[in-house]
Amino acid sequence: MPLRDELRSNRDELVIGTKGGLRRTDTGVTRDAGPCALREGVDASLTALYVDHIDLYQVHCDPKEIDSIMAAVTPVVGPSPESMC
Repeated sequence: MPLRDELRSNRDELVIGTKGGLRRTDTGVTRDAGPCALREGVDASLTALYVDHIDLYQVHCDPKEIDSIMAAVTPVVGPSPESMC
């Protein structure tokens, strides 16, 4: 059974986490914790995992970006922990 099917069938028993804030480029990896990138990352994770919510979302970011990160992920992920960086 593929992982996503296993996640769906046992969703109530699991805590699902994923992460964002990094983007691959032609020259390597760069930080991108902007609102659009985070929303795209959350949507991609939800789609790939076939789940309707994420319990833990970790972000690679500069602590100075926390306000924009909170604004980007709260509507999708829900109320946030005290620190996401």
